[in-house]
Amino acid sequence: MTLMLLSTFGYAILSSWPEEREVEEELIMMGYTIVKVVNLTNESLKEFFDDLPSKYETNLGERQVVVIYESFGNFSGVSIKSQLGERVIDHFNESEIKSALCDLLLFKSISCLNLTGETP
Repeated sequence: MTLMLLSTFGYAILSSWPEEREVEEELIMMGYTIVKVVNLTNESLKEFFDDLPSKYETNLGERQVVVIYESFGNFSGVSIKSQLGERVIDHFNESEIKSALCDLLLFKSISCLNLTGETP
């Protein structure tokens, strides 16, 4: 499992707790949104997922998205989870991920504003 957090504090939290589930729940309680990518089959989407934490910062410039990559089983898809709920998307595109992420962010990012008439 690869975790992507650009905060030293966040890295310390993730590396000091043994149970992944507990870590995820604690981060969610702290206001983070977890984007779990399972068995990424389209490597061209990796940059898209890697950019999510910086593109969906709070309006105060704070990171609120954690991206986790996992490889196991036969399922390939994305799970997005926050205090507002959870969505599992198996056949996805960037637009679907952005829309689900905007729905579940605790603090709506300016990236979620629909200024162009397109899906966020």
